[in-house]
Amino acid sequence: MSRGPGRVERIITSTFEGNPEGAFDVEELARLVYPGIEQVEKKHRVAVLRAARKVAHRMHWGYWHSSRPSGPAVFGNKLNLQSYGFARVRAGWRSPWDTMDDLRQRLIDPKAHGSRWEWIQPGGSWWLHVEMNKAKVAGDEAHFTDLHRQLNRLLVKEYIRAGLRPPPEIMENAK
Repeated sequence: MSRGPGRVERIITSTFEGNPEGAFDVEELARLVYPGIEQVEKKHRVAVLRAARKVAHRMHWGYWHSSRPSGPAVFGNKLNLQSYGFARVRAGWRSPWDTMDDLRQRLIDPKAHGSRWEWIQPGGSWWLHVEMNKAKVAGDEAHFTDLHRQLNRLLVKEYIRAGLRPPPEIMENAK
C-alpha cells in the first residue's frame, strides 16, 4: 500500500507548482532532485522520469520526447501557452549550439530562425492545443469540439500548402 508521493515526486510537484510557465527536461529535474551530483546517471533519469510522469498526469502537464537522438524528455504545462510552447520548442529538432535564449526567441520573435511565433498566437495550432486542454479539464465538450474543428481546418490548409492530400478523418472533422 502506498504512503503517498515520495521525496522525488514532492520535489517535482513543488517545481511544477512554482513555475507554471516553465518547461523542464529530465536532466534539470534530476539536478533539482539530487543536488550535488556531478553527472546525471541513468538511475537518476529513470527515477525522475517515473516520478515526473505521475506528477505530470496529476497536474495536467505533458511531456514530449526530444527529436534529437538521445535527447531528454521535456515537461511542460499543457494549460499554459508559454510553458507548452517552450516545451515543444525544446523537444523539437534543434542545433546543439542553441541556447535557452535562442529557443525563447523562437516564441517571441516572428523573424527569429525557426520561429514558432505564429503557432502561439490566437488561432495558431499550439494556441488551439492549449485551449483544447483547458476545455477538456473544464469538462466543456462543446467548446472542445469547436476548437478541435478549428484545428482540423488549420491542418487541412497546411496539408494543401505542402502539396499533400489531407487524410479523410481530418477532412471529415474540419467541416
